Amino acid sequence: MIKTQDKKVFFTYKTNLKQIVEYVKNFKAEIYLVKAYNVEVLQLKELASYLCNKFKDQSDTKHEVMEKLFPISIRNRVKILRDAAKIRKFASDKLKKGDVVSLQILKKRFNSLSLTDSCLCQHLAKARKELNEEGYDIIKVGPGEYQNPSLGS
Repeated sequence: MIKTQDKKVFFTYKTNLKQIVEYVKNFKAEIYLVKAYNVEVLQLKELASYLCNKFKDQSDTKHEVMEKLFPISIRNRVKILRDAAKIRKFASDKLKKGDVVSLQILKKRFNSLSLTDSCLCQHLAKARKELNEEGYDIIKVGPGEYQNPSLGS
């Protein structure tokens, strides 16, 4: 569901999320994941037409908000930053001990956070960079695997 600044509501499919994010950012709208009842779900072409027409609105549709997707609330942002710090600390601590750290290890350890491989790789890269700046010699020992060779086995 998209909710505009003037409180108009429109329903579209979750698969259209990538296409509507720019509109939402520019016009300060909000996106919610909802359960809607007896709703006309709009395709992108119809949605664009509805958004441009000041008389079109779907606010009368019964719906139940499940989750706010955009903009991310401050509380969610704090949780994201806290999780990022945990991942980097875990990777740094393992590397400082000389253990091998890989994407697969991070995926297993932080599976509950439902992060993408790209996100986990970025956290690992940031942890490696920080350790290199601190004087640790972190090297690649295999595909996507890193270790501090002076301490490793």
